[in-house]
Amino acid sequence: MVETASWLVVFTDPADLVLALYLRDAAGLEVAQDFPPLDGHVPRWDARWDTRQRRAAQAQWLSWWEDLLDHRPDDRDVRVDGPDFPGSAATPELQAAQVALFPAALRWQSVRRAQAGALGTGTTFSALHTLGMLPLVKEIEARLGRPVSAFRYVVEVIPTTGKHYWDLGVERLLISDELGMDLESLADVLRPRLGALA
Repeated sequence: MVETASWLVVFTDPADLVLALYLRDAAGLEVAQDFPPLDGHVPRWDARWDTRQRRAAQAQWLSWWEDLLDHRPDDRDVRVDGPDFPGSAATPELQAAQVALFPAALRWQSVRRAQAGALGTGTTFSALHTLGMLPLVKEIEARLGRPVSAFRYVVEVIPTTGKHYWDLGVERLLISDELGMDLESLADVLRPRLGALA
Protein backbone atom coordinates (compact mmCIF):
# COMPACT_ATOMS: atom_id res chain seq x y z
CA MET A 1 0.00 0.00 0.00
CA VAL A 2 1.29 3.45 -0.91
CA GLU A 3 -0.43 6.39 0.71
CA THR A 4 -0.05 10.13 1.13
CA ALA A 5 -2.38 12.70 2.64
CA SER A 6 -4.44 12.96 -0.53
CA TRP A 7 -4.13 9.68 -2.42
CA LEU A 8 -3.88 5.96 -1.84
CA VAL A 9 -2.85 3.11 -4.14
CA VAL A 10 -3.52 -0.38 -2.77
CA PHE A 11 -2.04 -3.57 -4.26
CA THR A 12 -3.85 -6.76 -3.31
CA ASP A 13 -3.53 -10.48 -3.86
CA PRO A 14 -7.19 -11.52 -4.30
CA ALA A 15 -7.55 -15.01 -2.84
CA ASP A 16 -11.11 -15.36 -4.15
CA LEU A 17 -10.09 -14.75 -7.78
CA VAL A 18 -7.08 -17.05 -7.50
CA LEU A 19 -9.33 -19.78 -6.07
CA ALA A 20 -11.77 -19.37 -8.96
CA LEU A 21 -9.00 -19.54 -11.55
CA TYR A 22 -7.44 -22.55 -9.83
CA LEU A 23 -10.79 -24.34 -9.88
CA ARG A 24 -11.27 -23.51 -13.56
CA ASP A 25 -7.83 -24.81 -14.49
CA ALA A 26 -7.87 -27.89 -12.23
CA ALA A 27 -11.32 -28.98 -13.37
CA GLY A 28 -10.52 -28.26 -17.02
CA LEU A 29 -13.55 -26.02 -17.40
CA GLU A 30 -13.92 -24.53 -20.85
CA VAL A 31 -15.50 -21.15 -20.37
CA ALA A 32 -15.85 -18.28 -22.80
CA GLN A 33 -13.82 -15.58 -21.10
CA ASP A 34 -10.50 -13.88 -21.69
CA PHE A 35 -8.53 -14.73 -18.56
CA PRO A 36 -5.43 -16.83 -19.26
CA PRO A 37 -4.45 -19.89 -17.22
CA LEU A 38 -2.63 -19.64 -13.93
CA ASP A 39 1.14 -19.39 -14.17
CA GLY A 40 2.49 -22.66 -12.82
CA HIS A 41 1.47 -26.28 -12.79
CA VAL A 42 -2.12 -26.87 -11.66
CA PRO A 43 -2.84 -30.59 -11.12
CA ARG A 44 -5.95 -31.83 -12.90
CA TRP A 45 -8.90 -32.84 -10.77
CA ASP A 46 -11.02 -35.75 -11.91
CA ALA A 47 -14.50 -34.35 -11.47
CA ARG A 48 -16.28 -37.47 -12.75
CA TRP A 49 -18.97 -35.29 -14.26
CA ASP A 50 -21.20 -36.46 -17.07
CA THR A 51 -21.71 -34.10 -20.02
CA ARG A 52 -24.69 -32.36 -18.45
CA GLN A 53 -22.89 -31.84 -15.14
CA ARG A 54 -19.79 -30.49 -16.89
CA ARG A 55 -21.89 -27.98 -18.84
CA ALA A 56 -23.65 -26.99 -15.63
CA ALA A 57 -20.31 -26.58 -13.83
CA GLN A 58 -18.98 -24.39 -16.64
CA ALA A 59 -22.07 -22.15 -16.56
CA GLN A 60 -22.01 -22.02 -12.76
CA TRP A 61 -18.31 -21.15 -12.73
CA LEU A 62 -18.77 -18.36 -15.28
CA SER A 63 -21.65 -16.89 -13.28
CA TRP A 64 -19.54 -17.09 -10.09
CA TRP A 65 -16.55 -15.48 -11.82
CA GLU A 66 -18.63 -12.63 -13.21
CA ASP A 67 -20.18 -12.08 -9.78
CA LEU A 68 -16.71 -11.97 -8.18
CA LEU A 69 -15.55 -9.38 -10.72
CA ASP A 70 -18.72 -7.30 -10.44
CA HIS A 71 -18.71 -7.19 -6.63
CA ARG A 72 -15.14 -6.59 -5.52
CA PRO A 73 -14.72 -5.81 -1.82
CA ASP A 74 -13.69 -2.31 -0.84
CA ASP A 75 -11.08 -3.41 1.66
CA ARG A 76 -7.89 -5.42 1.28
CA ASP A 77 -9.17 -8.41 3.22
CA VAL A 78 -10.91 -10.59 0.64
CA ARG A 79 -13.01 -13.28 2.28
CA VAL A 80 -13.35 -16.70 0.71
CA ASP A 81 -16.52 -18.66 1.46
CA GLY A 82 -14.62 -21.92 2.11
CA PRO A 83 -14.17 -24.58 3.11
CA ASP A 84 -17.88 -25.52 2.78
CA PHE A 85 -19.03 -22.75 0.40
CA PRO A 86 -22.62 -22.47 1.69
CA GLY A 87 -23.22 -19.57 -0.70
CA SER A 88 -22.96 -22.00 -3.61
CA ALA A 89 -25.61 -24.44 -2.36
CA ALA A 90 -27.85 -23.64 -5.36
CA THR A 91 -25.05 -24.61 -7.76
CA PRO A 92 -24.17 -28.18 -6.76
CA GLU A 93 -21.49 -28.89 -9.38
CA LEU A 94 -19.66 -25.66 -8.55
CA GLN A 95 -19.99 -26.22 -4.82
CA ALA A 96 -18.62 -29.77 -5.10
CA ALA A 97 -15.59 -28.47 -7.00
CA GLN A 98 -15.08 -25.60 -4.55
CA VAL A 99 -15.15 -27.94 -1.55
CA ALA A 100 -12.91 -30.54 -3.20
CA LEU A 101 -10.33 -28.08 -4.55
CA PHE A 102 -10.20 -25.49 -1.77
CA PRO A 103 -7.33 -27.13 0.20
CA ALA A 104 -5.31 -27.76 -2.98
CA ALA A 105 -5.81 -24.17 -4.12
CA LEU A 106 -4.55 -22.85 -0.79
CA ARG A 107 -1.49 -25.14 -0.97
CA TRP A 108 -0.82 -24.09 -4.57
CA GLN A 109 -0.82 -20.42 -3.67
CA SER A 110 1.30 -21.01 -0.56
CA VAL A 111 3.91 -23.04 -2.49
CA ARG A 112 4.00 -20.43 -5.24
CA ARG A 113 4.73 -17.66 -2.74
CA ALA A 114 7.39 -19.74 -0.97
CA GLN A 115 9.15 -20.53 -4.26
CA ALA A 116 9.22 -16.88 -5.22
CA GLY A 117 10.75 -16.02 -1.86
CA ALA A 118 13.34 -18.82 -2.07
CA LEU A 119 14.43 -17.74 -5.53
CA GLY A 120 14.83 -14.18 -4.33
CA THR A 121 12.49 -13.00 -7.04
CA GLY A 122 9.92 -11.83 -4.54
CA THR A 123 6.45 -11.08 -5.70
CA THR A 124 4.81 -8.36 -7.66
CA PHE A 125 4.24 -6.56 -4.40
CA SER A 126 7.96 -6.20 -3.63
CA ALA A 127 8.59 -5.04 -7.17
CA LEU A 128 5.80 -2.51 -6.86
CA HIS A 129 7.35 -1.26 -3.64
CA THR A 130 10.60 -0.71 -5.56
CA LEU A 131 8.74 1.18 -8.25
CA GLY A 132 6.83 3.22 -5.73
CA MET A 133 3.80 5.15 -6.70
CA LEU A 134 5.17 8.46 -5.48
CA PRO A 135 7.36 9.11 -8.55
CA LEU A 136 4.46 8.28 -10.86
CA VAL A 137 2.09 10.59 -8.98
CA LYS A 138 4.74 13.34 -8.93
CA GLU A 139 5.06 12.94 -12.71
CA ILE A 140 1.28 13.34 -13.06
CA GLU A 141 1.35 16.41 -10.81
CA ALA A 142 4.12 17.96 -12.91
CA ARG A 143 2.10 17.36 -16.06
CA LEU A 144 -1.03 18.86 -14.48
CA GLY A 145 0.84 21.75 -12.88
CA ARG A 146 -0.90 21.14 -9.55
CA PRO A 147 -1.18 18.58 -6.76
CA VAL A 148 -3.38 15.61 -7.57
CA SER A 149 -6.90 15.49 -6.19
CA ALA A 150 -7.61 12.96 -3.48
CA PHE A 151 -8.15 9.46 -4.86
CA ARG A 152 -8.05 5.80 -3.91
CA TYR A 153 -7.01 3.21 -6.51
CA VAL A 154 -6.94 -0.57 -6.08
CA VAL A 155 -4.72 -2.87 -8.15
CA GLU A 156 -5.46 -6.58 -7.77
CA VAL A 157 -2.70 -8.94 -8.90
CA ILE A 158 -3.44 -12.47 -10.14
CA PRO A 159 -0.81 -15.09 -11.07
CA THR A 160 -1.86 -15.71 -14.68
CA THR A 161 0.40 -16.24 -17.68
CA GLY A 162 1.37 -13.32 -19.87
CA LYS A 163 1.17 -9.58 -19.42
CA HIS A 164 -2.48 -8.62 -19.10
CA TYR A 165 -4.73 -6.10 -17.41
CA TRP A 166 -8.46 -5.62 -17.05
CA ASP A 167 -10.27 -2.51 -15.87
CA LEU A 168 -12.78 -3.44 -13.18
CA GLY A 169 -13.97 0.12 -12.72
CA VAL A 170 -12.67 3.66 -12.65
CA GLU A 171 -10.83 3.03 -9.38
CA ARG A 172 -9.90 -0.66 -9.75
CA LEU A 173 -7.57 -2.62 -12.01
CA LEU A 174 -6.83 -6.33 -12.26
CA ILE A 175 -3.37 -7.22 -13.57
CA SER A 176 -1.36 -10.36 -14.19
CA ASP A 177 1.65 -10.92 -11.97
CA GLU A 178 3.86 -10.90 -15.06
CA LEU A 179 2.69 -7.39 -15.96
CA GLY A 180 3.26 -6.35 -12.37
CA MET A 181 6.89 -7.47 -12.58
CA ASP A 182 7.44 -5.34 -15.71
CA LEU A 183 7.62 -2.01 -13.93
CA GLU A 184 7.85 0.12 -17.05
CA SER A 185 4.81 -1.52 -18.65
CA LEU A 186 2.91 -1.31 -15.39
CA ALA A 187 3.65 2.40 -15.10
CA ASP A 188 2.41 2.85 -18.68
CA VAL A 189 -0.87 1.14 -17.73
CA LEU A 190 -1.30 3.06 -14.47
CA ARG A 191 -0.30 6.51 -15.76
CA PRO A 192 -3.53 7.34 -17.65
CA ARG A 193 -5.74 5.71 -15.02
CA LEU A 194 -4.24 7.58 -12.10
CA GLY A 195 -4.07 10.72 -14.23
CA ALA A 196 -7.82 10.53 -14.87
CA LEU A 197 -8.44 10.47 -11.11
CA ALA A 198 -5.99 13.26 -10.35
